[in-house]
Amino acid sequence: MGEIKDIFPQATERIVEAFTLKDGTTFYKFDDFNNIPCDRGFHALSFYNEMDMRCDRALLLAALSIMRNELNSDKPDKIKMGNVISSLEERVNYILEPECLYNLASVVYFDATENPYRFDYKYSKEKVQKFKSEEMDAFFLRQPIRDLMPSINLSGGDLNLFLTIMEKINQQQLKNLFMNLSSEDKSKEWYSILNLRSKEEYNLAR
Repeated sequence: MGEIKDIFPQATERIVEAFTLKDGTTFYKFDDFNNIPCDRGFHALSFYNEMDMRCDRALLLAALSIMRNELNSDKPDKIKMGNVISSLEERVNYILEPECLYNLASVVYFDATENPYRFDYKYSKEKVQKFKSEEMDAFFLRQPIRDLMPSINLSGGDLNLFLTIMEKINQQQLKNLFMNLSSEDKSKEWYSILNLRSKEEYNLAR
């Protein structure tokens, strides 16, 4: 523990090593998961809420934009709105949603360059990209599943099958969303987030 104290000399709470990625980056966490410092804790709560819904903020805002655009049109497309509602209802029943879990992991785990008491949203996105560079099932079978969703009890084979199915579902849902977004939506912050994710999903599927 002396070495970790040298890395985070400002820490008063106990910090422990969590896992190391294949690029050699080691991530740490607060030993008491229920006592995460305030700033990091507030963001963790926000991501927990997204994980509970199985739907992150960007995707939800995209769905709401489609619904709003239809309601404001002269002839609202009820089928289109029904498809959006069905996709959101479907997500609520997922066992877990990988994107939400990645986001939560980005706040719970931190590397040696970070201030453990502060959450950097921009850097968290860089960390998510690092997490995604790992094999998905290998990454989630480490600490994240046990720490963040202890109620989930999937074997390696079951988790791999589930994540493969989830990738295909997410690819289709993102495709459907982009087909129905307006040109005005492209200027929104959440659009750029979803656009980046759609490219990642495409690369994962190749």
